[in-house]
Amino acid sequence: MLINFEDQFEKLNDIRTGKLKEAPKIGIDDIDNVIRFKRNLTCFAGHANVGKTSIIIYLMLLFAMKHKTRFLVFSSENEPYSLIRKLVEFKSQKPINKLTKEELDTHYDFVYKHFKFIDCEQNYDYLDLLSLCEVIMPQYDFDCLIIDPINSLKKNKGMMKFSNAFEYNYEMMTDFRIFVKKYQKALWLIMHSVTSAFRAKYPANHEFQGHPIPLAMSDVESGNVFANRTDDFYSIHRLTQHETRWIYTELHCKKIKDHDLGCKPTPFDSPLILESIKNNVGFKLGDKDIVRPNIIEQLRLPF
Repeated sequence: MLINFEDQFEKLNDIRTGKLKEAPKIGIDDIDNVIRFKRNLTCFAGHANVGKTSIIIYLMLLFAMKHKTRFLVFSSENEPYSLIRKLVEFKSQKPINKLTKEELDTHYDFVYKHFKFIDCEQNYDYLDLLSLCEVIMPQYDFDCLIIDPINSLKKNKGMMKFSNAFEYNYEMMTDFRIFVKKYQKALWLIMHSVTSAFRAKYPANHEFQGHPIPLAMSDVESGNVFANRTDDFYSIHRLTQHETRWIYTELHCKKIKDHDLGCKPTPFDSPLILESIKNNVGFKLGDKDIVRPNIIEQLRLPF
């Protein structure tokens, strides 16, 4: 089967004339230059305990508030109530025990409309999960599927009979790309680092000497398979044992496949830096409050 050449030429002409729409923004330049909401395959990686899930939940919330984006979440390492709690706390910027019942109900209603969570009592392989998503779509037309983490999915035994782990992961990523293109969904994969990556430290002449350095794309489990097949790739980093820097989360953009949709990779020493606010109920960018008043809730936009 051949492509529709006219469709591809039309896209080229849109780029030429400036009609191609960039991906939806948060509305804060420093963030928009690093990450947008794209209906593509995106990987997020980081060392253990750097707050990968927290920062991704926060980004999910920002896009949901700005564009009414809907998320379907598979998170096998976190209880659903804990994820819902963080969404409520991030949106209200208050600890859960400081909310009135009325405030809790209001924020809960928003979370219920924009986030659904897959029950992780069953042990899925990636084909099971994609099939489940196809069943869910008519009931809940989500915009983005989150898999946190990717290595929590079991291997498909039938496929493993005819391939090794390396080949299996390549085929899995290819199937993910087909799913994204077929249904015009975003797919965010969260992954862990290999053990050797945690032994890589900043050198003696660096201000962070002795602390772990941010992950390279090849530092994730299964190596460059994910980097090679993903559209965009981000490394999340935090100096968890630094006396003062532990409150800062770094978002390093390592790869952007389609620059026409917006954003670009960050220099190694110039990531997006978000500072945790008091009680760990959100982040700020320098002196800017990110959630309020910058992110204004809007009507759902077609994109």
